Amino acid sequence: MLVTFGVVNAFIMTIHERTQEFGVLLALGMRPGAIVGMLQIEALCMAVLGLLVGISLAAVLVSFVQVTSRLSGRSVRCMNI
Repeated sequence: MLVTFGVVNAFIMTIHERTQEFGVLLALGMRPGAIVGMLQIEALCMAVLGLLVGISLAAVLVSFVQVTSRLSGRSVRCMNI
């Protein structure tokens, strides 16, 4: 929940900071729908990048836990909750 709030906040700040840029694009003849589409593509790219980074870091963390548990002689088990 907290991460979602952070991501949404970052995207809102990005839109707020680029208001002048959107005005220039509108003045140059870009349609409002095209600007919305551009923002959606940006959001999708940010989400995919975040997903890839998150999966990569999770894989590294899992490997680290497995290696350290083997070296210490302890096993890591799944817990049923």
